[in-house]
Amino acid sequence: MNHKKTAMTVTTILCAMLFIVIGSCFSAFVYKDQIIKVNDPKLLVIEGISVFNEKGDKTIDKIELSQMKLGLKPATGEEDVETSIPSSITDKQGSEGHYAKFKVYAPSGASVYITNIKLETKGDQAKVQEERKNIFVAIKELGKSVSLEKDKTKLGDFEASDERVTYTFLVWLSAKSSDELKGTNISFDLSIEALAS
Repeated sequence: MNHKKTAMTVTTILCAMLFIVIGSCFSAFVYKDQIIKVNDPKLLVIEGISVFNEKGDKTIDKIELSQMKLGLKPATGEEDVETSIPSSITDKQGSEGHYAKFKVYAPSGASVYITNIKLETKGDQAKVQEERKNIFVAIKELGKSVSLEKDKTKLGDFEASDERVTYTFLVWLSAKSSDELKGTNISFDLSIEALAS
């Protein structure tokens, strides 16, 4: 009798696992075209400044963002009064946005800009371009966030330092963003330039 119950329990568990696997594969396939994806930003860096990975042991030419299987969704957290970064956008697993840590060596300081913004979609291109104002980026330590509305936007200034300083890059969607962004592929560069004199 016990063998029958055990066999039935094992069969039930295996069937449930099979349905879960098939269901998740099916939903990933169905929603693949609706995922809002952000490409890893390329770094455009002037001579005399170096950008390193989080450990600081290797120079990099792009920032590797955290992975999000279901892509970006509108942020639900309350916005910080000073930075406008929602509380649900963090540098930890479970963040509603992408994040990445990197180190910068800028002995004379530098300014950092968002440039070369591209939004690729199969939907209405004009409506998607209007949504640029609802896509936000920030370098947490610089204390402000900016939208991708303009073609070139200053994120802030890196202070002069003889050390490799750690920074946290964040990308998220405003709660005001619409479904027009579904299926959009977002790309942009980070341009690190000399401080304006």
